[in-house]
Amino acid sequence: SIASAVVAELKQSGVNTLYLYAYNSIYGAYYTTNYPYTAVENGYGLQNIFSAITQQAELEGLDVIAVIPLNN
Repeated sequence: SIASAVVAELKQSGVNTLYLYAYNSIYGAYYTTNYPYTAVENGYGLQNIFSAITQQAELEGLDVIAVIPLNN
């Protein structure tokens, strides 16, 4: 999967913490949600990429910090 490949490459590079965008004010959320006022990004968002990478990172012992830009 994409999540497995991304996390494996990052871990191999010595990364121990991921700063992962959870939401983009233009494209929407990178996770699926039923919240009525949140758009979901049409590509990776519909694939729930945020959750997939977060879960894979946890399995590999990496920390994940969700980034939600508030000033856009």
